[in-house]
Amino acid sequence: MTFRTKLAMALLACLLALPLPALAGKTAQYSGRFAAKYPAVAEARSLGVLRFAGRDGDAFAAVLTGSLQSAEIDGQQVLAVKTIEGMNYKGGDDLSRAEIAAAIQLGRKLNVKAVMTGTITSAAVNSENYTRTESVCLRSRKLFKCDEATTRQVHCTKVTGQYSVTPRVILVSNGSLLYSESVSAQDGYTTCGGQAQAETVQEAFSGLGALIGRPSATPVRAATPEELLQRLRASVAEQIRQHVVPYNKTVTVTFRDDMSQLPKPTQASLRNALDFAQAGRMDRACSILETMMDDTLRQNVTMLYNLGVCQEVLLPEDPSAALEYYAKADQLMNKPDKLVSAAYLRTKAMASSERSISRSLTVREAAPGEEAAVRTATPNPKAAGAKPASAGTRKTKP
Repeated sequence: MTFRTKLAMALLACLLALPLPALAGKTAQYSGRFAAKYPAVAEARSLGVLRFAGRDGDAFAAVLTGSLQSAEIDGQQVLAVKTIEGMNYKGGDDLSRAEIAAAIQLGRKLNVKAVMTGTITSAAVNSENYTRTESVCLRSRKLFKCDEATTRQVHCTKVTGQYSVTPRVILVSNGSLLYSESVSAQDGYTTCGGQAQAETVQEAFSGLGALIGRPSATPVRAATPEELLQRLRASVAEQIRQHVVPYNKTVTVTFRDDMSQLPKPTQASLRNALDFAQAGRMDRACSILETMMDDTLRQNVTMLYNLGVCQEVLLPEDPSAALEYYAKADQLMNKPDKLVSAAYLRTKAMASSERSISRSLTVREAAPGEEAAVRTATPNPKAAGAKPASAGTRKTKP
C-alpha cells in the first residue's frame, strides 16, 4: 500500500466520522422545462444535418444527428432531423454564398425548413509522458503508520483533449443564418503504472468508497484516447442540442424550515408537511400546507415560499404559478434571502421562456403525407416530471 493511498484512506475515515447536521434541508425534485438559446431553430420544426468540414467532421455529424434526433421535452420530439448518406457537400471555414446555395439545395432535397452544417476547428488529443516518485510502505505494524518505506519511479502519461466546433443553421427558404456560435469542450485523464488516476475529488472518493464497500455512482473516467475523443464529441453535441432545442433538466428545490414566526401548532403541521415532502409525498405535503393557510399566514415568508415550491414541483409546465408565491415572499423580506431570491429568479426566467417553448412545440405546417393541421403538442403525461391530478396539484393564489 502506497503512502498516497494510506493518506487518502485516512482522510476518508475522518470525513466519515464527521457528524451530520441535525436538520438537513428538505428538498424536492422535478423535471423543469428550459428554452433553447436560439429558439428559431426548433421553431423550424425540421432540420437537415449536413457534413461538417475539418478533421473528424463526419464522425461528429453522426453524433450530433443522433443527439438531435433523440431531443425531447416532456416526452415530445421537437425536431424532425434528416441527413443524406454519402453526400458530397463540403463546407468551408467561412460562410460563403456558394456554401449557402449548396446548403439550400440539399435542404430542399431533404424537404426540411433548415439545415445545419459547420466546421471542426479543433479535434486534438495530445499525450505527455513523465515520471513521478512514489513512496511505498514495505513494513507496517499499524494502519497509517509505516515502519519501513522505500521510493520508486512510476511512469505516467497525461492525455489532454480539445474539441471546438462552429456550427451554423441556415434557413432553406431565404438563406438567412438562424444560429452560429463557437462551441468547445476540454477534458483529459492521467495513467500511472498502467492505471487510470482520479482527476476530481468525486472520482478519488469513488475509488476509496469501493475499497470500503461503498462504491460511488461516479467512476474514474475511462482512459484511452478514442474514449476521450468520444466524450468530447458527445459534450459538444449536447451543448449544441441545448442551444437549438428546448429541453428538460432536473431541478432540485429546497423547502424553507424557518419556524421562528409561526405558532407552535402551526410548527408541528409544517414539520409534518416537510416530512411528507422528504418521503416523496408532495401531494400530501402540499395539501397540508394549503390547509394551514389563513389570513395571518398569508403574510408569512416561510409559508408563501413553501407553497411556491408546491406550485413549482407539481405544476412544472406553469412556472408563473410558483412565481406569484415567490414574488410575494420576496416583497415581505427586509433583506435578501438566498432561497427566496434563487427561487424567484429561477421561476421568473422559466416563465419568460415558456412562450418560446410553446412556439417550438407548435406544428405550423404539416410535412407531406402528414395531417395538415396547426396544433400545439400536448405533453406526454407519462414523461418525467408529469404528475397525475391530485390534492395539492391545482394552481392556487397567494
